[in-house]
Amino acid sequence: MPLFMIKAKYSDDSLKAMVLKPSDRSLALSRAVSAHGGNLHMFYWAFGDFDAVAVFDAPSNQAAKSVEMMLAASGAVSSQEMRAVITNHQAMEAMRRAQSVDTEFKTPRQEWEGWRDYGGEAG
Repeated sequence: MPLFMIKAKYSDDSLKAMVLKPSDRSLALSRAVSAHGGNLHMFYWAFGDFDAVAVFDAPSNQAAKSVEMMLAASGAVSSQEMRAVITNHQAMEAMRRAQSVDTEFKTPRQEWEGWRDYGGEAG
């Protein structure tokens, strides 16, 4: 299944509530992801711009987007970012594929190699 990383900043109200009554947010997110057909792989609290970072799988992009929208609509978070991610093994396979597939791709510099301006087109 595709993997997704989400970074979230909890709303001030959520943080106040968790200070007064600690709440296992990894369990809450795991249940929400599971309800959308996925699995939570990791959940970390973070310092800086975001309070939490999580990686989960989902059966489709639509299911992952549904998780993201559910979080936003809940009011529990004030901001979030979600990205599709791949494993290191998948990245290694992509590197090998990038090397082996002949696309005839050329950089702009390679396309213009040997071209000379004789005072016309380039001004």
